[in-house]
Amino acid sequence: MNYIKEIMKWNETAGNKDNFNYFLESAMLAEENAETIIAMKSWDNIELIDWVIDSFIVGIGSLYKKWFTEEQINRCFEEIIRSNNSKFLNGECQKIDGKIIKPKTFSPANLEKALWDLV
Repeated sequence: MNYIKEIMKWNETAGNKDNFNYFLESAMLAEENAETIIAMKSWDNIELIDWVIDSFIVGIGSLYKKWFTEEQINRCFEEIIRSNNSKFLNGECQKIDGKIIKPKTFSPANLEKALWDLV
Protein backbone atom coordinates (compact mmCIF):
# COMPACT_ATOMS: atom_id res chain seq x y z
CA MET A 1 0.00 0.00 0.00
CA ASN A 2 1.20 3.49 -0.85
CA TYR A 3 0.50 5.30 2.43
CA ILE A 4 1.27 8.78 1.14
CA LYS A 5 -1.13 8.32 -1.79
CA GLU A 6 -3.82 6.93 0.56
CA ILE A 7 -3.48 9.90 2.94
CA MET A 8 -3.71 12.31 0.01
CA LYS A 9 -6.79 10.52 -1.32
CA TRP A 10 -8.45 10.62 2.12
CA ASN A 11 -7.81 14.37 2.42
CA GLU A 12 -9.13 14.93 -1.11
CA THR A 13 -12.32 13.02 -0.24
CA ALA A 14 -12.66 15.04 2.99
CA GLY A 15 -12.37 18.28 1.01
CA ASN A 16 -9.14 19.30 2.74
CA LYS A 17 -7.01 20.22 -0.30
CA ASP A 18 -7.45 23.97 0.06
CA ASN A 19 -7.93 24.05 3.82
CA PHE A 20 -4.43 24.43 5.27
CA ASN A 21 -4.61 26.22 8.61
CA TYR A 22 -1.42 26.54 10.69
CA PHE A 23 -3.36 26.67 13.95
CA LEU A 24 -5.49 23.62 13.14
CA GLU A 25 -2.51 21.58 11.91
CA SER A 26 -0.54 22.51 15.04
CA ALA A 27 -3.49 21.68 17.28
CA MET A 28 -3.93 18.26 15.66
CA LEU A 29 -0.24 17.45 16.13
CA ALA A 30 -0.34 18.73 19.72
CA GLU A 31 -3.32 16.47 20.40
CA GLU A 32 -1.43 13.50 18.99
CA ASN A 33 1.64 14.39 21.05
CA ALA A 34 -0.45 14.59 24.21
CA GLU A 35 -1.58 11.02 23.54
CA THR A 36 2.01 9.83 23.64
CA ILE A 37 2.43 11.00 27.24
CA ILE A 38 -0.48 8.80 28.26
CA ALA A 39 0.86 5.91 26.18
CA MET A 40 4.38 6.16 27.59
CA LYS A 41 3.25 6.46 31.21
CA SER A 42 0.97 3.44 30.94
CA TRP A 43 3.24 1.37 28.67
CA ASP A 44 0.28 1.12 26.31
CA ASN A 45 1.68 -0.14 23.00
CA ILE A 46 -1.68 0.28 21.23
CA GLU A 47 -1.79 3.98 22.12
CA LEU A 48 1.88 4.30 21.18
CA ILE A 49 1.45 2.90 17.68
CA ASP A 50 -1.76 4.91 17.28
CA TRP A 51 0.14 8.09 18.19
CA VAL A 52 3.01 7.43 15.80
CA ILE A 53 0.80 6.53 12.84
CA ASP A 54 -1.73 9.32 13.47
CA SER A 55 1.16 11.83 13.70
CA PHE A 56 2.47 10.56 10.35
CA ILE A 57 -1.00 10.85 8.82
CA VAL A 58 -1.54 14.39 10.14
CA GLY A 59 1.94 15.43 8.97
CA ILE A 60 1.51 14.04 5.45
CA GLY A 61 -1.96 15.59 5.32
CA SER A 62 -0.44 18.95 6.23
CA LEU A 63 2.06 18.67 3.38
CA TYR A 64 -0.71 17.70 0.98
CA LYS A 65 -2.76 20.73 2.03
CA LYS A 66 0.31 22.91 1.31
CA TRP A 67 0.30 21.54 -2.25
CA PHE A 68 3.36 19.30 -1.97
CA THR A 69 3.18 16.41 -4.43
CA GLU A 70 3.62 12.74 -3.64
CA GLU A 71 6.91 12.81 -5.58
CA GLN A 72 8.21 15.78 -3.56
CA ILE A 73 7.30 14.12 -0.27
CA ASN A 74 8.96 10.85 -1.31
CA ARG A 75 12.10 12.67 -2.45
CA CYS A 76 12.29 14.49 0.90
CA PHE A 77 11.89 11.19 2.78
CA GLU A 78 14.74 9.73 0.72
CA GLU A 79 16.94 12.77 1.34
CA ILE A 80 16.34 12.75 5.10
CA ILE A 81 17.04 9.02 5.27
CA ARG A 82 20.23 9.56 3.26
CA SER A 83 21.27 12.29 5.65
CA ASN A 84 20.45 10.19 8.72
CA ASN A 85 22.50 7.31 7.29
CA SER A 86 25.47 9.64 6.93
CA LYS A 87 25.61 9.73 10.75
CA PHE A 88 27.11 6.23 10.61
CA LEU A 89 30.84 5.95 10.07
CA ASN A 90 31.93 2.52 8.87
CA GLY A 91 28.54 1.14 9.88
CA GLU A 92 28.80 2.42 13.45
CA CYS A 93 27.73 5.47 15.38
CA GLN A 94 28.80 7.33 18.48
CA LYS A 95 26.22 8.20 21.12
CA ILE A 96 26.07 10.49 24.12
CA ASP A 97 23.09 9.98 26.44
CA GLY A 98 21.39 7.92 23.73
CA LYS A 99 21.68 10.64 21.06
CA ILE A 100 23.71 9.91 17.96
CA ILE A 101 26.62 12.32 17.52
CA LYS A 102 27.14 13.56 13.99
CA PRO A 103 30.60 12.65 12.64
CA LYS A 104 32.65 15.00 10.47
CA THR A 105 31.37 13.06 7.46
CA PHE A 106 27.75 13.95 8.29
CA SER A 107 25.88 15.38 5.32
CA PRO A 108 22.77 17.43 6.19
CA ALA A 109 19.58 16.89 4.23
CA ASN A 110 19.28 19.16 1.21
CA LEU A 111 15.51 19.49 1.17
CA GLU A 112 15.57 22.51 -1.13
CA LYS A 113 17.10 20.34 -3.84
CA ALA A 114 14.81 17.40 -3.04
CA LEU A 115 11.73 19.62 -3.30
CA TRP A 116 12.46 21.70 -6.33
CA ASP A 117 15.05 19.93 -8.50
CA LEU A 118 12.68 17.36 -9.93
CA VAL A 119 14.15 15.64 -12.93
